[in-house]
Amino acid sequence: MGNINLLESAQGKGSSAGSMLGIKSIYIPLLVLFAILIIWGGSKAYSAYLFDQKNKVDEQNQLESANLSGKSADRLVDFNERMKKASEESADRANFEDYLKELESIMISGSNVESLKYSSDKIEILMTADNFKTVARQILGFKNSKYFKDLGMEKTSFDESGKIKFDLIK
Repeated sequence: MGNINLLESAQGKGSSAGSMLGIKSIYIPLLVLFAILIIWGGSKAYSAYLFDQKNKVDEQNQLESANLSGKSADRLVDFNERMKKASEESADRANFEDYLKELESIMISGSNVESLKYSSDKIEILMTADNFKTVARQILGFKNSKYFKDLGMEKTSFDESGKIKFDLIK
């Protein structure tokens, strides 16, 4: 075999490869560090932007709250209270149409309903009748009713035409 100097060629090639590997090993961590710094700086800037937007929304809410004082707020509160009461009353009792149908079915000839006031805890009916016998028959009809059985006669009087006016109240 010929003369081959293995020592020289291994040292020459090894030193240039080693220097390249050393340069690469320095640049890779620096690039990673640089990327981390960019991401960290971007997240800080975005966090500051979000904080600024939150402050603007808070200021807008305070401004709108200040504008919603006085009559406007009272109207809203009053409306909400009326809606709550209406919802409670409609859920607690039967349909008003059922009451009117029941009233129609128990009416006898000779008596008329002048007014009907109805709430969840009170019923007031003002009626007129031709004579006391009609009044008694009408009250008996109310006592046999499922909706109006608790009505009691409050007062009795005569109107201008001679008809008997009587109030029934629960």
